[in-house]
This record gives sequence, structure tokens and C-alpha cells, in this order.
Amino acid sequence: MNRREVKTAVVMKLNELGFRDVRKGDADAIIDAVLGSMGGAGRIAIERERQITEECHNAKDDEKWDDGQLPLAAICYAMTVARPHVADVITSWWPWPRPWWKPSQSPIRNLEKAGALIAADLDRQEKGL
Repeated sequence: MNRREVKTAVVMKLNELGFRDVRKGDADAIIDAVLGSMGGAGRIAIERERQITEECHNAKDDEKWDDGQLPLAAICYAMTVARPHVADVITSWWPWPRPWWKPSQSPIRNLEKAGALIAADLDRQEKGL
């Protein structure tokens, strides 16, 4: 289940329980609270699932990134947290078309994306063993 589906399910369930004025923005706050309690590995797994279901970046698609693109993209997202003042340098390292570069204002969100990209490359490399 991706984030959008979770949000819809949360809104529907709360409405079903009698909370009729619940909006998707309210669901975002609830989801953030749940994600905050699940730890880094869980957050990364959810982001990887989002990349697969919403961005259509699945294992088959990842096979073509055999020149270090996945870990380099992960570094870019992680660097927005470690060295945000060098954003112009970070974007010059981005291995794909510019519209695919979507850093967040949230350091945690950028680390989730970095971790999911590392997970994708680990999966890709394990298939090659």
C-alpha cells in the first residue's frame, strides 16, 4: 500500500468512525505520526514501495542503471542534508534528467529517498550475483 492509498484509507476509516470533517491534510498529519514511530528502515521501505508504485521505478527498470546512477542519486539526496549550502554542486552530480530531481524541504524525507535508492541498488546488484 502506497502513501496515497494509506491516506485515502485513513480518511475513509475516520469518516466511518464518525469523524466526518476529516480531510486528506488531516490524514497527512496522522500518517506522519505513524511514520515517525516506525523507524528509519520502515520509512525507507515505504519510500521504496512509493517509488515502485507511483514513480514506476521497479526492479526491471533498475536493471538498466548499471553505471552507479542509483547510489549517486542517493548521495545527492543525502548531501542535501549533510551539506545543504552546496545545492548547486549537488544538482550537478544528479545522474538523470533534471525533472527527476525532487528534493524535499524535509531532511528526513530526503534521507528516506536516499535510503530507498540504496535499497534499489542493493536489490539490483543481488540479482546480478
